[in-house]
Amino acid sequence: MYDLLGDNDMTSALAVCSKLCGLVLITACPFHTCVHKKIPDVAGVEAEEAAASGGSEEQQGRASGRPAGPQSGQMAGTPYESVLLALLEGLRENLPANDKAIAQILLEVPALPGPGVGQFLVEVAGMGGDWATLALSSARDIIINRPPNRSEALQVVLDAASGDQADTRNKAVRLIANKLFAQPQLQDSIEKFARHMLFLLITTSPSAAATADAPALGIVKAEQPPLQTPQATATTPSEPSPEPQAASQQQLQHQSEEEGTRLSGLYCALCTKKQPLLRDLLSVYGRAADGCKGAIEAVAAGLARSIGPHAPPLVDLVQDTPPDSQKLLLQMLHVLTEQGPLSGQLTQACVAKFESSKDALFLVPAIPGMQRAQVLQVFPRLLQLGPGQFKAALLRLMMPLPSSGQAMMTAAEVFISLHSIDATKDGVPLRKVMACLDPCMKEDMRPTFPPEAMAVALQQLVTRNPLPPLFMRFTIQTLNAAPRLKAFVLDILSSLVNKQVWTQGQQWKGWIMCSKQLVPDSFPALLQLPTQQFGAALAEMSSGVKLQLSQYAKAPSCPVAVPRTTLVLLQEVESAVAATSLNPAQADIGSSPVVNNIARTPSVDRESQA
Repeated sequence: MYDLLGDNDMTSALAVCSKLCGLVLITACPFHTCVHKKIPDVAGVEAEEAAASGGSEEQQGRASGRPAGPQSGQMAGTPYESVLLALLEGLRENLPANDKAIAQILLEVPALPGPGVGQFLVEVAGMGGDWATLALSSARDIIINRPPNRSEALQVVLDAASGDQADTRNKAVRLIANKLFAQPQLQDSIEKFARHMLFLLITTSPSAAATADAPALGIVKAEQPPLQTPQATATTPSEPSPEPQAASQQQLQHQSEEEGTRLSGLYCALCTKKQPLLRDLLSVYGRAADGCKGAIEAVAAGLARSIGPHAPPLVDLVQDTPPDSQKLLLQMLHVLTEQGPLSGQLTQACVAKFESSKDALFLVPAIPGMQRAQVLQVFPRLLQLGPGQFKAALLRLMMPLPSSGQAMMTAAEVFISLHSIDATKDGVPLRKVMACLDPCMKEDMRPTFPPEAMAVALQQLVTRNPLPPLFMRFTIQTLNAAPRLKAFVLDILSSLVNKQVWTQGQQWKGWIMCSKQLVPDSFPALLQLPTQQFGAALAEMSSGVKLQLSQYAKAPSCPVAVPRTTLVLLQEVESAVAATSLNPAQADIGSSPVVNNIARTPSVDRESQA
């Protein structure tokens, strides 16, 4: 600027600008040192009311008390523009970022050369930190208080909201969503810009498409260059990586996620202020690349909490879900259930969606808002879910409801419901029930499914006739998960003898397996069996257990009245075991009539699962 005006001219020019701006400059040298007095903000209530009213720019200019002055386009390239930009640049170099002088000058000068001032604000925003805050707040003041320059200032904020610097971008997004979007005269331009950036996620080359026109969207295009950060430098080709393909894929994934955040951030923020925008967000999500989808999923939780469970657009989206966007929609619905049940209308929409699509995923977020009888009716359908999804459904079922403090189902009721599923009637294979039951018995689920719940379930299930198909399997699992329930399980074994458990093939095999696991504590239950069934069970025992059982039965302290035929069998088995230990080749116990009867008893498949 010295070259343009010289020292004396510079001093005069700054003095003129200082008078126009209401500043008092005390110059120690022609440029570098100045002391200034801050002036009050003249952007009064009248200007804000005029801006909010949506009146013409001239009317809003008169309301602010500022003369209309020359149009910004007429000032481009004039000495006035050169002097003003030089003054702004000098203040930027000599004042801290938290100083208000630049913002006050931009409000008070008679006219703003739009392109030049816009580029200056872009460069200041590119410095990041407090400088970005200064640039964005200055642009905000111009938008509200200087209607003739509104378009250029708004473009500065919009460019920052889709720029590469995350901190600056977040500040710009918050400014637009919380302040500017509330201005009726700005909503259309902001929405078109945000929509245009969002739809770039589904173009073949987002980087190339970012500079392309989109007339079909009616987008507001920037007249000045996009935000450029001072740190941006040209890149040169580098040596190839030792693993170029893997490195390239990782880089593309990372770039895709960053691109998704940059292009979708503003639109996601606007969805919290204008909920019908959600449909286009889900539509683009369904067609975007995986990395870009991840960027939208990352903000889905906050978006759902801001919208709340009573948003009408959510009901419409459940009823008519855009293609391939189900994952995002369900993620938002799950987040909403963390605060309580969904609204009645949204719950009904989820249930109706399940009934029409037979997709049980929509049942999970609806569970807290459903009636208990309705939940029990659709419970078998939840087994269609994968292990992780079924686990999430169980947690929803057992979550206390805010209204009553009671859960939809207790842990014991979950066990009972799983054992109540009829493979034929409900169309759920037994192996699927096993796959859903097994995770509930694991150690990490013990706080949710404690041993007490297992005992309550067993106590109710044992009364059924016939026993549920997986009853003995569940009994053994309970014993393994909670050894302290051994006495309880022994009582179950004894009660099953009275129910003639040997008449139920798979349950009988499980009974024998459980009794083997509990020897010698299971001896009383074994000795209660009829002789033929006792022999079948005895055949599954080791020689040591057979001898131990024989001695237990003959002891005076034996609490069971052992039948004579059983004692004879034990004596013959004991003799056979002794003979085998002396001369295995001569061992022959097949001559006993009792043993012959035992031999005719169907063998037990030792490898079958209970």
